[in-house]
Amino acid sequence: ADVLLVDDDRFCLMGGSVAIRRLGFSVQTAEDGEDACDLVISKGGRFRFVLMDKNMARMEGPDAIRKMVSHFSSLSEGPKENVVEHEHVSSDHKRGNLQPSLPLSLPLATLC
Repeated sequence: ADVLLVDDDRFCLMGGSVAIRRLGFSVQTAEDGEDACDLVISKGGRFRFVLMDKNMARMEGPDAIRKMVSHFSSLSEGPKENVVEHEHVSSDHKRGNLQPSLPLSLPLATLC
């Protein structure tokens, strides 16, 4: 899938999935950060973008992102360009303004 959408609210997952598909992207969903980490780390899921809720029950968004960042940082050497480690997107943040920070193999973001 192109996008991994992570939220503990099933209505947000349904609505978000519909919106993402209408934009022409494929989407896979997870109901919390723990499930998202399992998909990405344990099952080797590959996504162009991870869109994650900040507050969830079992594992919150920032914790899941830190776990993913740690996993990919410990992997193979070599340059990985044009990826974002973590960018917190708030309601007043300009969404097109994500800047690369640490090398990873997928872009990550959390929403308030």
